[in-house]
Amino acid sequence: MDGQKSPTEIEQLTVILADDYLEILQGGDKLVHDFVSRRSYRVSGADVVNRSLFADLGFRVAELRNRLQVRQALEETTDQRKQLLGDATLIEHLFGIDDEVSESGLVKTVGSTTAFRYKDRLLAEFSKKGEKLQADQAKAFVRFLRYHCGGHPDILADVMVRGVLPRESRLAFYNLNEVVAYSLMFKGMKAYSGPRPDFSKVAITPPPEPLSALGEAALKLTPEIVAEAGQNSRQASRSALAQGDALGAALRLFEAMLMDGGDIGADLARDRAAFEAAPNSAALLKALLAGAQDPVSAEKSLASLEMKAGRGSHVVAIFRAGFLIASDREVEARDMYVRALIANPGIAGAWKDLGDIYYSNYETDVAWACWDIGRHLAPRHPMLSEVNRLEEYLRTNYPGFF
Repeated sequence: MDGQKSPTEIEQLTVILADDYLEILQGGDKLVHDFVSRRSYRVSGADVVNRSLFADLGFRVAELRNRLQVRQALEETTDQRKQLLGDATLIEHLFGIDDEVSESGLVKTVGSTTAFRYKDRLLAEFSKKGEKLQADQAKAFVRFLRYHCGGHPDILADVMVRGVLPRESRLAFYNLNEVVAYSLMFKGMKAYSGPRPDFSKVAITPPPEPLSALGEAALKLTPEIVAEAGQNSRQASRSALAQGDALGAALRLFEAMLMDGGDIGADLARDRAAFEAAPNSAALLKALLAGAQDPVSAEKSLASLEMKAGRGSHVVAIFRAGFLIASDREVEARDMYVRALIANPGIAGAWKDLGDIYYSNYETDVAWACWDIGRHLAPRHPMLSEVNRLEEYLRTNYPGFF
């Protein structure tokens, strides 16, 4: 319920607290977080949305850091927006994660209830009466709280140590100009002996519009198809070079690398003299080398080459997009990646870069959907190792979500 504006909304939840999954049933819908596959499944009727479990936590971590950085930048000013952002403790409470720097400043009081306050604000309150839980049950209950509403890590740690599922709980959250409070009333508990949910045959869900059609096209491909296409592109590069089309040969080589992640260093070394002898392919290599120091000029050079690239123009568009990002022109870069993927939805590297744009804008659900497509197309693509490292960081540093 919104403590300032909206009336209370009554919801009844049935929650299955298992060791390796969390299931929440609400009305006719169901949400399952699978901590083995690290996937999240939202079921509505016959429809199942299959997305990465990391997208939820990834947003919390990114947005917590964003708000703390903005607040710090405003700290010495009179800008009233810093008040809306809230103190670090309130932000940690909202997202259920610790910034690992700030002291919480929480005050715990124990009377007829166990309450936690920060300055003049009540953050959480739990009745003493409730069901005693085993350690694994307490962990599962706290994990439910993290996902369903939130809670400061110190508060949730206290709940886990007490090991009681309270008859009544109240958690209040202060999010910008909104106050939202959850009152949880426990109605009963029983052992669950039903089967573990199995979504192993449910395909990855493509990103939402405007990327859904592109995602569906990419997910129809297989790693084997992409690997074969990469080999075909390498062979086409040799044929184009033999026919005097040095620019087309270079672009087919780069497209192969972007598709399957295979090393093209030996190919470039073998054909470098031919590429540097032809004006257009030489201009391409020069722009790619100069882009790190001067992305604006490099992008302009590639723009003129794109019109000469023929069937390889979408590969030039991918490189242009990278330089547009470096020039803080992300909207144009996103459109470039989309254009390239329309020409070839099997380019795993482009899906990775497109996901990076959405991640930088805190649209983590879309970001992971793009990254998942990239890993579907080329599971061992080196560009996607960065995503694997991010997931390992989240899993290691925020184990309470798993």
